[in-house]
Amino acid sequence: MAAEHLPAADQPAVTVLKVQFAINGFGFGLRQPFLNAVVSARLHGAIDWPGMDRLLAALLPSATAPEAVPGEDAEAALTRRILHWTHALQRAAGHPVFDRGKVLNRRADGGAWQLALPAQDHVAAGRALRLVCAVAARGIADPSAAETAFAADRRADALAFIKECPAKGFSGSNTLHFLAAAHEKRLPWFHLTGAVYQIGVGVRSRWIDSSFTDATPVIATNIARNKLGTAHVLRQSGIPVPDHAQVGSADDAVRVADRLGYPVVVKPLDKDGGVGVAAGLKDAAGVRRAYDAARKFSNAILVEKHVEGRDYRLVVLHGTLIWALERVPGGVTGDGVQSIRQLVDTLNADPRRSKASSAPLKPLDFDVEAVELIEEAGMDADTVLPEGQWLRLRRAANVASGGMPVGMFEKVHPANRLLAERAARALRLDIAGVDLLIPDIERPWTETGAAICEVNAQPTIGTTTSAHVYGQVLDRLFPSGARIPIAAIVGLPAGSPVPVLVERMLAANGRRVGVADAGAARISGETVVSAPASLFMAARALLGDTGVDSALVLIGDDTPLTSLLPFDLCSVLALAGDAVGGKANALADLGRMMVPMCGRLVVDARADRCVALAGRVRGVPVTLASGVPGGTPGLAGASTVTAAVEGGVLRLVADGTALEVALAEDADLACTAADVALAVAVSAGLGCSAAQARGVLSRVRVEAAAAA
Repeated sequence: MAAEHLPAADQPAVTVLKVQFAINGFGFGLRQPFLNAVVSARLHGAIDWPGMDRLLAALLPSATAPEAVPGEDAEAALTRRILHWTHALQRAAGHPVFDRGKVLNRRADGGAWQLALPAQDHVAAGRALRLVCAVAARGIADPSAAETAFAADRRADALAFIKECPAKGFSGSNTLHFLAAAHEKRLPWFHLTGAVYQIGVGVRSRWIDSSFTDATPVIATNIARNKLGTAHVLRQSGIPVPDHAQVGSADDAVRVADRLGYPVVVKPLDKDGGVGVAAGLKDAAGVRRAYDAARKFSNAILVEKHVEGRDYRLVVLHGTLIWALERVPGGVTGDGVQSIRQLVDTLNADPRRSKASSAPLKPLDFDVEAVELIEEAGMDADTVLPEGQWLRLRRAANVASGGMPVGMFEKVHPANRLLAERAARALRLDIAGVDLLIPDIERPWTETGAAICEVNAQPTIGTTTSAHVYGQVLDRLFPSGARIPIAAIVGLPAGSPVPVLVERMLAANGRRVGVADAGAARISGETVVSAPASLFMAARALLGDTGVDSALVLIGDDTPLTSLLPFDLCSVLALAGDAVGGKANALADLGRMMVPMCGRLVVDARADRCVALAGRVRGVPVTLASGVPGGTPGLAGASTVTAAVEGGVLRLVADGTALEVALAEDADLACTAADVALAVAVSAGLGCSAAQARGVLSRVRVEAAAAA
């Protein structure tokens, strides 16, 4: 937990007093880590909200302003704007920030709020927050500031933020879009290390690095990164590939080109994404220039026979084609008014085109290659293209060099679909981008001729035509969802048998159960983490272990209030004790943080404060567990689980359904009836009923409850 306290002297109208951040920590119903900030404001008199909005919008003129909320008070209006624009600045810098944030608390004395601002990089989030607060403060003090140099200066600050605080830990644009799709599908995710993110928890977790997954074979990836090796494997499978040869000098490249026959392609042997590729070369001079250019990226250079045809990228996942697009080479279409150079400038003005890794389209550079193609067409840069005439300015059809993708999935002929799927299978890749050169994707390659020039093991999927594909990939990676049942149990007394009983009930139902507390973590009864640094780390170890399909997290003190928790949602939150860690007020604070994170609230009827807290909860189903024979204390709207022992028989009643279990004489686990009721209620919330664990329940020894 990082914390920073800022000086209070000479505070402007809006001031950031404190910021805190828990790495990969969740709480309060937000589904990603957040910056916990205390912001103060002095609001006196009426505020010119339209003027404030104009000033804030000057930070990011292309961003969407927040919608007005009728009837909200000044404080709510201000905090809503702070949350919105802090979020917008981070998104503009490419950060994986999807939650909008919320107000967690307002100080009783007024004028200060505790805000949760979603963040992946707390330094960048803090900088964005301070910039927004500085603009808001000026908007309160000077309603006309949007028309002053102050607005232009803050716009420059916003541009500097975007440039100086880009998202870290991404390799390409795929990761951001996968995380956005995961968030939309309510799949849990968090940063693991480097460029790797984990989606899901426990046995249902997967790792991604761009479009690599934890199932992408290393051998297949290494082959795919070597174009000679790729061609060799494909050729052995009967898949058409262009003729080519590796060369060691420009003279060697010319000799190979002469042997293959022009036109040819020159490209690095071990790079992908169109890096260093020059296609359609028609003479020795072009080959020499292309060789020198390619050597800037690699010492291993390939000369390949140019295959006439249109360029398609076919994306194959788990052996099935899921998307196809045509990569139209970079070029311009005339309008009868603008020159070729002006048309390029107009094309590059498209806000989707940027050199940023997250941009869906890239700029079309007006370079030597463009000039050569213009001259080959008998034109120059000042030529005005007739309306509707298209001029090609790139030999290679790569989006990375200014090309445009066009979706073609529905038009792929079944024979061409099978060809792409066989290429991915030949290399044994789980996900592959197959680059196919063919005259017409709607006709079978066996009739028209075709060649696969490359297979990418880590293909860029893109968003211009393919944004939906990220969700499709996740659907196939997580056919059974990405969550495991998790129960967080708060305030159990030391030595309580409840966790052991819950663990046994789940295990009897075939579960591999992980249990974490501040002292250790164990899986299926075996200690796997001894003396962890914190409860957070113990629980985190379980949620990253693919051997865990259910988890219990035992919270015995209030440390989660600062470290937060390593999960965004738990199936069950069980309130089992009034004084958590000896602090009576900790229960209310933990409840405020954790109730929005739970699917069901289970309450021990013995804990009066827990029952009172549950009585104030709305929108979450509540179960009251009690060992009181014949009934439970009232809790409006709650379901009930009661347990009692009479004559060696355990009698359970859950929402009116009774179950009787004969107790074995050699029982080895001592419990009270209330303990049994609580354990049964928790287990039921995790998907394991008492009837499914009858054998476990038969082996408890029910003792009289201790005197209050």
